[in-house]
Amino acid sequence: MSFSAAAATGFVVLFLSVTVGEDEPAWSVKYDPSQICAFRGSTVTIKCSYKYPSRIQGIKTEVKNKIWFTKGNNLVPLDLMNDSDYKDRITYNVTKSSSSSFLTIKDLKQRDSAKYKFRFITNQPGGAFTGSPGVTLTVLDPDLRVQVRRSETQTELKCESSCDQIKPPSYVWFNKEEKMEQQTSSIVVSVRDGGRYSCSVKGHDDLRSPSVYAPRPPSVSVTPSGEIMEGSLVTLSCSSDANPAANYSWYKEGEEAPKASGQNFTITNILFKQRGNYYCEAQNSRGRCNSTVTVNVVAAPRNRVAAAAAAVSAVLLILILICLLVWLIRKTKVWKQQSRPGAGPVPSEQVNPAEESVAYSVVHLATKQEEPLYCNTVQLGPTRPKRHKKRKEEETVEYASVNCGRTRTDARTESEKQDSVEDPAALYSKVNKPGKNSRETPAGF
Repeated sequence: MSFSAAAATGFVVLFLSVTVGEDEPAWSVKYDPSQICAFRGSTVTIKCSYKYPSRIQGIKTEVKNKIWFTKGNNLVPLDLMNDSDYKDRITYNVTKSSSSSFLTIKDLKQRDSAKYKFRFITNQPGGAFTGSPGVTLTVLDPDLRVQVRRSETQTELKCESSCDQIKPPSYVWFNKEEKMEQQTSSIVVSVRDGGRYSCSVKGHDDLRSPSVYAPRPPSVSVTPSGEIMEGSLVTLSCSSDANPAANYSWYKEGEEAPKASGQNFTITNILFKQRGNYYCEAQNSRGRCNSTVTVNVVAAPRNRVAAAAAAVSAVLLILILICLLVWLIRKTKVWKQQSRPGAGPVPSEQVNPAEESVAYSVVHLATKQEEPLYCNTVQLGPTRPKRHKKRKEEETVEYASVNCGRTRTDARTESEKQDSVEDPAALYSKVNKPGKNSRETPAGF
């Protein structure tokens, strides 16, 4: 056999020796996973599995060296053990019985972001192999965060990080420092749940996101404190421990509309009517809470005098109105009495009662007997000279009934009583009443 034929034959034998099957090469390196995202300061482990022919031309294959590298090339790599950037931060987990290799890097730095490859060297001539394409490691700041999506009945918490866009890691959850069973990227809790939730990447419990929770009761204050003079500058302040950060709104008790928004509420020229209780409401996607502060405003001295004067004026006005009301009531009563039926119009000329004359009735008695009769006189008024009547037709006649009683000077018998006949003579009494409307009143006994 010629050299060329032998060489060709040897090539075929070598090819057949290193090939296990048509689909699976004899020399190979597999990386799992091919992309890794890790946080700065954490520890990461990169692993791979490799294969090689057990024998070549009757010679048992043995692995002499295993290295990981990021610098150099596939034929002339720079072992990480000799790279000053990784000094005292890397370890190789090498086992002779296993066809796998592990690279562990501690205290990751952002400059550690690179593509890592594995190369093994055997005892066979030219028996070295480098796996491609390698493992891409990305080192980022530990910016784990919890996104909150709230509905009317429940709240969804989702753990996120910058690694999600590269290769989403597996997350674990914590509630008030206790590790939960859920190992998913999101969990659902009640709207009124008062827990403090945080998350971390699985296997890195020491790197956690900030906890999310509803606002705690706000701390409120007013400046200046105590009694505040009317016209002063007043500032109300509010703060609450909450994550996500809380939004603040200011309300006055008894009013529905908010007075202001933000942590501080400033009133440049406060009025006396603005005194009262104000409360601050802190709210975020996890819940809400509020606290109250009292603003005690006192009137300025000049305003006190004005207020006192206004009060006195109000009292005087009320008294005047009361007096006017009493006068109107009395006036109404007099008008009603004068307007009753039969009362007649009020005469234009009023006569002084002291000037009214006293008239005595003159009684003429006529009887058949000579018995003395006595009659009571009636005093009608003080005497007054008669006035001439202007109109005769205005004169009226009034009648008065006068009762007269008889008295005897001696006792009479029953027969004499029967014999005596009373003379029903008419007696007339003339009454003179001075004034325009003088009246003559005959009186009969």
